[in-house]
Amino acid sequence: MRTHECDVCIIGGGISAAMLALKLSELRPNASVTVVEAGKRIFDLENRMQYRRRNLDYAENPWPGDFIEDQAAHGIISRTMAAGGSALHWGGTCNRFSEEDLRLHSMFGLGVDWPLEWTELEKFYCEAERRLGVSGEPSPHPEDRRSQPYPMPPMAMTHNLKELKAWAEKSGIPFWSTPQAKNTEPYDGRAQCIRCNTCAICPTGARYSPDFTFKKLLARKNFELHDRTLVRRLGREPGNGAIIVAQSPDVEYRARLFVLASGYCWTPHLLLLSGLANRSGLVGRYMCGHAFHSAFIEIDASIFPGMNEQHGLISRQFFRSQPGQPFLRHDLRVWESASGHEPRLRAPDGSYLFGDRLLAEWRERARRGTARVRGYVDVHPDRESSLTLNINSRNQFGDPMPLIAHQLDAASQARQPAVREHFQNLFATLAKANNGKILNTSAGNYLDHPAGGCRMGANPDTSVCDSYGQTHDHENLFVVGAPTLPNAGCTNGTLTFVALTLRSAERIAARLALVLLCVTAMRAQEWPSYGGDPGEQHYSALAQINRTNAAKLKPLWEWKPGEEPLPEFKTTPGAFEATPLKIGKTLYLSTPYNRVVALDEETGRELWSYDPKAYVDGQVPNGTGFVHRGVGAWRDSKTGRLRIIMNSRYRLIQLDAETGKPVSEFGDNGVVNLLAGLRWETNPKNYTNTSPVVIYKDLIIVGNGVADKLAYKQDPPGDVRAFHARTGKLAWTFYTVPRAGEFGVDTWGNGSEKFTGHTNVWAPMTLDDVRGLLYLPVSTPSNDFYGGARPGQNLFGEALVCLDANTGKRKWHFQTVHHGLWDYDLPGPPVLATIHPEGKKIDVVVQLTKTGWAFVFDRVTGKPVWPIEERVVPPSDVPGENAWPTQPFPTRPPAFSEQGVSLDDAFDLTPELKAEAQAELKKYRLGPLFTPPSLQGTVMRPGLNGGANWGGGALDPETGTLYVKTTNTPGLARIAKVTTKTDDVDADYTLANGTLVFRGGIPLFKPPYGSLTAIDLNKGEILWRVPFGDDVRIRANPALKGVKLPSHLGAPGTAGGVVTKGGVIFIGGGDFAFHVVNTMDGQDLWTYDLGRRTMGTPMTYRTASGKQVIVIANGLGRESRLSAFALE
Repeated sequence: MRTHECDVCIIGGGISAAMLALKLSELRPNASVTVVEAGKRIFDLENRMQYRRRNLDYAENPWPGDFIEDQAAHGIISRTMAAGGSALHWGGTCNRFSEEDLRLHSMFGLGVDWPLEWTELEKFYCEAERRLGVSGEPSPHPEDRRSQPYPMPPMAMTHNLKELKAWAEKSGIPFWSTPQAKNTEPYDGRAQCIRCNTCAICPTGARYSPDFTFKKLLARKNFELHDRTLVRRLGREPGNGAIIVAQSPDVEYRARLFVLASGYCWTPHLLLLSGLANRSGLVGRYMCGHAFHSAFIEIDASIFPGMNEQHGLISRQFFRSQPGQPFLRHDLRVWESASGHEPRLRAPDGSYLFGDRLLAEWRERARRGTARVRGYVDVHPDRESSLTLNINSRNQFGDPMPLIAHQLDAASQARQPAVREHFQNLFATLAKANNGKILNTSAGNYLDHPAGGCRMGANPDTSVCDSYGQTHDHENLFVVGAPTLPNAGCTNGTLTFVALTLRSAERIAARLALVLLCVTAMRAQEWPSYGGDPGEQHYSALAQINRTNAAKLKPLWEWKPGEEPLPEFKTTPGAFEATPLKIGKTLYLSTPYNRVVALDEETGRELWSYDPKAYVDGQVPNGTGFVHRGVGAWRDSKTGRLRIIMNSRYRLIQLDAETGKPVSEFGDNGVVNLLAGLRWETNPKNYTNTSPVVIYKDLIIVGNGVADKLAYKQDPPGDVRAFHARTGKLAWTFYTVPRAGEFGVDTWGNGSEKFTGHTNVWAPMTLDDVRGLLYLPVSTPSNDFYGGARPGQNLFGEALVCLDANTGKRKWHFQTVHHGLWDYDLPGPPVLATIHPEGKKIDVVVQLTKTGWAFVFDRVTGKPVWPIEERVVPPSDVPGENAWPTQPFPTRPPAFSEQGVSLDDAFDLTPELKAEAQAELKKYRLGPLFTPPSLQGTVMRPGLNGGANWGGGALDPETGTLYVKTTNTPGLARIAKVTTKTDDVDADYTLANGTLVFRGGIPLFKPPYGSLTAIDLNKGEILWRVPFGDDVRIRANPALKGVKLPSHLGAPGTAGGVVTKGGVIFIGGGDFAFHVVNTMDGQDLWTYDLGRRTMGTPMTYRTASGKQVIVIANGLGRESRLSAFALE
């Protein structure tokens, strides 16, 4: 089942849904809104003239397919289920309720009062009239008082209406033109009414229809309309009232707020099916509408047939019950009628009528006209006026359908004889006014303009929702429109439904802002994913620790992994590089030996640990040794349980966050074998993982690590895969080396795609969880320094690849290194940002590279924000190697790391040492960036560790500044011919060992050896760059005794930092100190000597007691620590 996530999920696609979505798009333009409609879209204004003709000529349904066959309700007036709802074919009448409708109990002791004032509702009536485009004329009655005029003048009266108005007003009852959502002039991009007299299928768009609004909204990026999707149930989170899912047969909708806009029938029906919002027992109760009495009256006036019967007159004289009289309220309508005036082919004597005789007979009958008169009567529902679930009628899914049975309260029933008498007298008065004759009268046998079923009120015991439609039982569930009405008044309700919805929209928007603020605050308090957020910004909104007080930081607690070398397995734990997650009151992290540990947020006390015994398979082949950088977390929406996900070597493990025990339903008793289903059979000892998984909806997405030194045919492949979080079943696979027939396979010569491994994603991946886009930083193909066996560009090696996270399908890619020969893997997680170059807002993805470039792309299209040029680079001189002749060079931002090598780069703190270093460098091939490896040995800069590395960048989203820790330690790319092949190396050439130091450890290059750089992403410029960290080993070298050294030599290191709203960067970066740096200039505000090398990227959180804490992993092997700091 597919999962769809949004901020607001509106269920139902009628006029209330359209108005709500439109206003939310204005109040919260960045919020994602999805409307889910069971019926289909009928957005075909261009076809409606044809529908009209066929309806008139052949009586065809002008709205084919506007209902669902087995979605039927007993007692319902309209079966319309389509995007637009019954307002697709309404007449457009837009009357207001009066103050009496809202104050029945206070004024008359009947029914209930509404929980809002009419004056409050009136301003939303004005807004509703403006949005719908209502034409009308005000009347002097107090029931029609208004603060703003109608948006358009009334429909011009036809001859017939003028005659009817003159006739009716002879009775002493004043009438006015009925207000309608029809354009009397061009309005809101729609045409003026041309009086087609078929308003139910308006062919010009002059009468408002919700499909016009939906079409506008669909042009906006944050709105979606899902039609033909029946929501069958809502589900709430266990333990609280929050609604977390709306379930259809094929899609699960998850949202921060849910709004039911499915009308008086399907809204209470869905709540009853779901067992929600019914603490009061009133869901589906107090179903209301109004009674009506009608008459056809022949009058002595020339009423010509076919002159726009749809437009009528209304009197508001009876909206107010008269003091001292029995309660009686109603409106009064008059329309022209063609009854008795249709053309006839036979005379009363049976003879046929032709030509002039036919017209003469027709004119004679039309000499006297017919008026259709109706009054809608205010009646009040009994509690037993109900919508219930009919177990004898079910749809295709077995859901019981609604059964509506209206029942008036005792007082309304008792009034019926008097009401009938009143209307008989009223009709008689109208008839006598102009020598008229009552042809017939009738009383409706159903309640018209129905509403109710989720009545509003201030008391949760006697109502379902408040005046804004917010349900009493569920803070994030709203009901809008018709269902909320306590009574249906005595006139059409559509304008009132819309006005109430527009009022609700403001509360929903405010509630959404609060929810998003709470989410932001919670994210600030927590650290729920590796980079703090799925976009890997490494940013915290916490500011308790800031520039003014950072110097007061003190150690808070320390936790020791306590891992030792294990001689029986020949293993040694490596560097402690983990960045913990913080969810709730617990930290979750991985250790070098791949244990998963839970710690108390306040004290660092160990709560539980899980040991996958990764060491049993022996030492990992990676050059890093045993390391792991973090875990993932997934919350099951069905159970609410939090799960911790660990990718340990070749196993994917799911643990219960409370106990640390494997979740038995996942995979094989909590474990999925990652070797199963790979492109080819793989040695388990050579398949590793060091970076955390990515969680998207109910998918766990994982890459893998491969040791650079492995170079043999079909060495471990880099397949990126997604697994279902509940079951562990494979969902999709993306092959980083294309297979036959796939895009990019032609970039692999000599069939090398069939045996080339690596090309893996070992670095953390990044997710745009709103758009469902996954960004893969792909590494170098095998073997890393010699590509003779894989001629070609070698997609998707060293490419940034954007995938659809739902399916694993490629959306776009950009290759940052063609035919990689330098181990220039894309080393760190891409960073998502929103920037404003030249004032234009762009959502981007930034890929930091070992080469020292920051590639900046539109994250949706993959288009570079600034030009990227292909430039010619030096060729290879190694036999059999065909280095790619060009490589991509971004024009902005400038390189953030040193690139290329010349003798001028030699260590130069004394003339003697400079000369000695230059003499060493002359032994090797020197040149610009992308000078290929050689048998002589090429000095490559940046080296194997960059540039940037797996620590990535830290983004301040408020300023658009990206902070990057870099390394400046060139590498020696010297390759040698393989003379003895092994299981691990079966290639023509491989990398030979070599170092670039002299005098017992002094680098051949001048400092700094590490830097911190601030990049302004809005301008593509570097703001500042400073040496970062220090190296005590170099300072202690005897050859430098007495030499004046820089205050900061700079420290190489692959980890990154965290930036906060407090204007500081927390960072280790590879030396023995933990630093707090000023974002303004890169200068240290505070340092703390850990006595161990900093290895991990830090994170920060706020405890339940309100303390901001920073933690950083540091040390190697048995000396590893997780150190926490806070203010005194």
